[in-house]
Amino acid sequence: MEHRLALMVPPHRRPPPQRFRTRRTRSRRQPNLRPITAAAHRQLVLFDARRDYARMRTLTVPEPVLPELLESLEASCLQLGEQRGWTRDATGAVNRALKLLLATQDTPGAPIEASTVAMLRVLALPVQPTIDVLDHADFLTDNRNPAVITWAERKTAHLPAKIGSEIGTWVEIMLHGSTITPRRHPRSHRTIRNHLYAALPALNSWARTRDCLREVTRDDVLAVLPSGGTDRSEMLSGLRSIFQVLHGRRLVFTNPTTRMKVGMPETRTPVSMDVPVLRSLIDAPDPTRAACGSLLIFHGLRPHQLRTLHVTDIVDGRLHIEGRKILLAPQARAALNGYLAHRERQWPNSGNPHLFINLATAGRLTPVTGKWINAVLGTQAQALREDRILDEAHASNGDARRLADLFGLTVNAAQRYTATVDHVNFAEHHRRQGQSNIP
Repeated sequence: MEHRLALMVPPHRRPPPQRFRTRRTRSRRQPNLRPITAAAHRQLVLFDARRDYARMRTLTVPEPVLPELLESLEASCLQLGEQRGWTRDATGAVNRALKLLLATQDTPGAPIEASTVAMLRVLALPVQPTIDVLDHADFLTDNRNPAVITWAERKTAHLPAKIGSEIGTWVEIMLHGSTITPRRHPRSHRTIRNHLYAALPALNSWARTRDCLREVTRDDVLAVLPSGGTDRSEMLSGLRSIFQVLHGRRLVFTNPTTRMKVGMPETRTPVSMDVPVLRSLIDAPDPTRAACGSLLIFHGLRPHQLRTLHVTDIVDGRLHIEGRKILLAPQARAALNGYLAHRERQWPNSGNPHLFINLATAGRLTPVTGKWINAVLGTQAQALREDRILDEAHASNGDARRLADLFGLTVNAAQRYTATVDHVNFAEHHRRQGQSNIP
């Protein structure tokens, strides 16, 4: 009846619809943290339908069926927020997301799926902090596909269905390993990406004439392999990994890459960087850029070490990395002091233990990405490390043992830098002897 009366009111006199508020609301009392017990049953639905959370902008959010569960999750959110230094606005946004998720559950009290939380992006609500709270309260069902699986599906979508299915099987076994014969250990996401990226040119070529990989012969592999160098080594390594897994699962009859020599990839001679570029990094007005650049220029840290460096790794002017103690250069120490003061002003309550953080990681415990480090520097971090090692190799007259001790290199890795010193000394010796045929 009230709905019919509302329709009789002229449109220009109707009250505006209630919009989904994103402003922080203060709770009247401190929420109590109670033990959370997930519902064991599941409410069946008539048909599966994707929720449209964008409509919640104009609808009123109903109250959850289990208010005690909401209070426990809010208490868990408050506890996690205090540990990670969340602001009141961030904590309030997560609480609104939790209320909306509990109010729209098919089965009240059932664990919330991570894919459902991801739909809240349309309302500009925080997705990852909400997932962290649910995971902290042990009330999350992580049904997300790993990023490498999504990437592999996108890269192989144009291939024949059978080849795509075989590649999908290879990705699953590489990612999760295998406990049945032949057993395999799980591989990292980077290894899977590198192997598939190197094998894609061969797969694209075979897709024109082949429907599945079991039809590929040894001659087909030799026809698509490059003549030599790094491209041949990487492609054959990727194809060998794919065919070994598929042959172990009896999805292919034979392994066409058997007894093929992979060869060694081409070694790249390290080159030094321009001095003005190095000086611009050391004297950068941005404290983050100056600190990252100084650690790479003076101490030659690996990019991974720079990303995973903790605040507690700096003690009494020394850097503690992988069991080694590195005395910081005065310029690097001054740059780190400036960055720590900047971090204290920018994120005073952050609980992230890593030294370098940004807006995305300040409220979490994860390190920054290598892409972010390169963007801050304006150049490749690995190039700065190689420049520092190359400078030390020339200063020590090609002392490989010294390079290994200072930068954690192996003998083969140190020879890349000592070879440049030997070449320079050899050419200089013959110049002094007056032989003009040495460039």
